[in-house]
Amino acid sequence: MMCSILRPGFPWRNRFRRSPAGPGVAGVCLGLTAVLALADIQQDKPGRREDKEKNTRQDAIRRAAEIPTPRDASVTVLRGEPTRIRLEATAPLRQAVIFRLGDRPAHGTLSDPRPAAESPSSAVVTYTAGPGTAAADSFTFRVKHRDTATSGSATVSIRIVDPQPELVVPGTLDFGETVIGETAVRPLALENKGTAAFAAALRLDPPWRLLQESAEVRLEPGARLEVRVGFAPTTPGEAAFRLAFPGLDGTATRLTGRAVAPVLLQPSLVQLEWDAAARTRRATATLTNRLDAPLEFTVSGSPRLSFSEERGTLPSRGTAEVTVSVPLPDAADLQSLLSVVARGTRVEVPLTAAPAPPVLALAGSDGWLRDGETLSLPEGTAEGALVFANEGGEAAALTVTLPPGWASPGLENAAPLAPRETRRLLLVPPAERATAVTGPLELRLQEERLALTLAAPAPPAPAVTPIGPDALLTAVPSALTEGAGQRELTAEEKQLQFMIDTLGVFPHDTRFDRNLPELPTVTVGNLKPERVDLVLPAPGAEYSLVVFRDEYRPPPGSTRPTRHWLPIDGLKWKASGSSVASTLGGLTPGGRILLRFAVRTADGRVGPPSNPIAITTPVPAPRRWPWILGGTGLVAFGWWWRRRRAAE
Repeated sequence: MMCSILRPGFPWRNRFRRSPAGPGVAGVCLGLTAVLALADIQQDKPGRREDKEKNTRQDAIRRAAEIPTPRDASVTVLRGEPTRIRLEATAPLRQAVIFRLGDRPAHGTLSDPRPAAESPSSAVVTYTAGPGTAAADSFTFRVKHRDTATSGSATVSIRIVDPQPELVVPGTLDFGETVIGETAVRPLALENKGTAAFAAALRLDPPWRLLQESAEVRLEPGARLEVRVGFAPTTPGEAAFRLAFPGLDGTATRLTGRAVAPVLLQPSLVQLEWDAAARTRRATATLTNRLDAPLEFTVSGSPRLSFSEERGTLPSRGTAEVTVSVPLPDAADLQSLLSVVARGTRVEVPLTAAPAPPVLALAGSDGWLRDGETLSLPEGTAEGALVFANEGGEAAALTVTLPPGWASPGLENAAPLAPRETRRLLLVPPAERATAVTGPLELRLQEERLALTLAAPAPPAPAVTPIGPDALLTAVPSALTEGAGQRELTAEEKQLQFMIDTLGVFPHDTRFDRNLPELPTVTVGNLKPERVDLVLPAPGAEYSLVVFRDEYRPPPGSTRPTRHWLPIDGLKWKASGSSVASTLGGLTPGGRILLRFAVRTADGRVGPPSNPIAITTPVPAPRRWPWILGGTGLVAFGWWWRRRRAAE
């Protein structure tokens, strides 16, 4: 085999020259030739070719995995403000990443990337949005390592916003209590933390106002400002206002304050209490001047009220007391307002007065001569009447204690005396007396006590002119109204007059005849919650029965209820042997009624009534049989159900 060695020629000769080889060199050449031939034979094998292709693919995958990956980003920038934007990439190799810009932004300027000191896989660019109205912009960039290919593009989306002021204001500005007629001042602190200046006119409604010449407010970025706000109320009460700042949605300050009147009226609820010594209901109200100057005031209220001082002047920061009272005869309850007017401002507080307690008073007398607490009958007078009244606002039982030997026909001791009710009390001195007599008369109405001394002269010689019973009703009023020098009424006439006054209003043709029989006994039958059975002795064929009930009704021509004995109409009597029976219905369960009974003739004459009979109807007991039936039914159903289940 021929072996030659190729050696490069001189530099100016672009070729190789051949030189003969020695025996050693020839052996080396022969070995190389054999190796190359063997390699060519191996390469021609199919398995070797597939391994080579596999290695090629793996090498391509490895090289692709070594390429860094850029990251998309989104930023918001202010128009005209240079903004630093950081570009990021994911690098599998510990090598510096090279950033290259792709598409440039269309609405702004962008600097070239420069490595970031924080990380070798990031870079920084500076973007400045240009003038105009564009609200968005973007640019792209790619990355690579020194020994790798370049990656695909990543996009940076830019949102362009205009600079805005950012105003920091207090949420609430409280002015506290302010007296009407004065002005409270508070500073309103403002701070602009935005990127643009704030300029606007602040609008406030009365009673709020800005204490400066102009409503315009301007605040540069980063600046602070205090605005003085005044609160000058004209009416009392709570006040609030929302101060908005134009152009800044959601930014506002709530102004609050409470206006109070120049005068303070205390207490907040005036309650009138009963003053037994003054016999009136009264209370004291305190007025306080909140101003540093004298203050004139006027007090007013319900016409039923009286004041110790209706007008006056309060000293500077001074106080005054006004007494409010409700004098008798006004004794009913009262719900009203107490008003004080000062500087055109009205202050009102509720006022209440409970009904006055029972108040006993001597309303008049008939036939008595009064000297202080002593009552005397004139010479020739056999008896006299006193009229007592309850001038309070609550009912109470009137208890009368007569002197020894004195009588009071028709007296119902401890009977209730309603408010504004009067009661006539006929007083008859002892009939068996030879000389003048005196004795104490005491009347009690709850806590009220009235003590009088009664004096009666020696009885005159009897001088009685009898009058027939048919003429009594006409004779008694005329005898009472006759002038001096006329005859005195007999005891029977006065007793009849007392009955007329007590029994109340009757038809004009009614005649009271004491010659008619009086019902000796009255039996009350079966009592029901709503009715009562009455059993009376049969009056005879020539008489009928009259039942009177104690009621409170207005007399003719008046609206104030007064106690009267009124006849009950519509009762049907059934005869049974020597007695008659009837049923009185329409009663209230648990109520108390008073009844009197008398006989009446066909021509309208009425006999003397019986003594009052008090009847209290029972309260119905609760019905238990529905519960018993219901319980029995439940037990039976349970027994049947158990039997049925057992059968199943």
